[in-house]
Amino acid sequence: PYIPALSRGIIIASIFDREINCRRAASAAFQECVGRQGADKFKHGISILTTADYFTLGNRTEAFTAVAHYVAGFEEYRQPIIRHLYEDKLFHWDKDIRYLSSISLGRLVELDRMFFIETVLPYLIKFCTHENLFVRHGAVLGVGEIVLALHTETKSNILVPEHILAPLSQLVFTIEKARLYRGRGGEIMRAATSRLIECIAKSNLRMTTKQQIELLDSLDSNLRHPNEGIQKAAAMALYAVTRAYFPVGENGPSERLHLRLVQKYINAVRTEDNAACTRGYCLALGSLPGKLLAPSNSILDSVIECLCYAAHHSTLVGGQADAETRKNAIESLSRVIETVGIGSPSEHNMEYSTVPLGIDQVNRVFRALFEALEDYNTDRRGDVGSWSRIAAMIALEKLVFHTTEASGVPHKLCMIPKTALSNKTVPMVSSLESRFAALQLSVVNGMNSIEIDERDNASNLFLTEELCAKTFGALLKQLSEKL
Repeated sequence: PYIPALSRGIIIASIFDREINCRRAASAAFQECVGRQGADKFKHGISILTTADYFTLGNRTEAFTAVAHYVAGFEEYRQPIIRHLYEDKLFHWDKDIRYLSSISLGRLVELDRMFFIETVLPYLIKFCTHENLFVRHGAVLGVGEIVLALHTETKSNILVPEHILAPLSQLVFTIEKARLYRGRGGEIMRAATSRLIECIAKSNLRMTTKQQIELLDSLDSNLRHPNEGIQKAAAMALYAVTRAYFPVGENGPSERLHLRLVQKYINAVRTEDNAACTRGYCLALGSLPGKLLAPSNSILDSVIECLCYAAHHSTLVGGQADAETRKNAIESLSRVIETVGIGSPSEHNMEYSTVPLGIDQVNRVFRALFEALEDYNTDRRGDVGSWSRIAAMIALEKLVFHTTEASGVPHKLCMIPKTALSNKTVPMVSSLESRFAALQLSVVNGMNSIEIDERDNASNLFLTEELCAKTFGALLKQLSEKL
């Protein structure tokens, strides 16, 4: 009579124990039990041992996600695994275990959707404001992943009862009213709440206009936080929120919406003396959708000009140079290029229109990236200018590909392998640097293949031979410094 309980306990220990030796020991014990007692008493023992073997369980992430999902596919182990995750492991003292437990719960939603809606969600929502930091942090993470998984599984709005939907839509504001951002654990609660907001937005959870604005206020406070992880989590959440909510009409966003988002971030980047604000708001500008970034050429111009200004190596924040602001501005320039497009809009929508980057704006971005490659600022941390240079090289790659596409250069011409470089040079530089040099060689060859009459047509050519030469020279300079 004790065999079912014993098998469930061993299985849970082999998958979810924090220590690798304990997981492997539990797996060995389960294997011994299956061999001695038989697969009839330890249900699905052979199948489980085939997947949850010695090497697979050595990877904790793999154990929590792939192995747990496979074993939970057997009905005998499904409920015990789910209960162990949301009643125990989600409240573990180790932050990484709480995070993995939330991911695992999200993957298990598809196996028993109604159990998660009727039992797990109400249970976790109650603990989101618990006095124990570990409990409330794990609960917030779990709620976010479950909500997102429910939407992904149904491919539509979440069909949950109203008595659950109401507290769920108010959960972020309930956490803020309880002042859980303050004191010990405030930082990880901010990051978890940003993830919750991102999941809510991706799930298209029904929110009133007032609640949408309050979500933006919550994200703005996290964007201003000095912790880089919190800023990035808030930027990802802003990306989801601005695309799920705040619809715009044929004439673009309202003046109020433009002032609340785009203009507010631009003004902060230009005028704030607090480096944390400029870092976060630079990331925010790169996270906005095309409907807000480029409803008109003048608004797109102001965004590009602001980011180019923040990316310049001589720009000061509060009288001092700030490497993180410059790096974030360059990364946002790259995202804006991908969001808006060059020559033709990247985002096509029947409800609103956006304008792509023009030749003048493309040239301005090229100049900003060339200047960023000359960033050799240093501080007590060392060569912090290298952060900007690396970000500029990555952005330059994306910009070159988009401009070659807009100029009519076939992408197959941009695929020259790294062997295009000298055999003596390639081993002495990093793969990233050789990648960009090979890319530039391919672009030069692509430019040489364009017909003469097309090359003379400046209105269709975004990547001129002069820009090719400058790009090639700038990247070769970066390569030569590493030899």
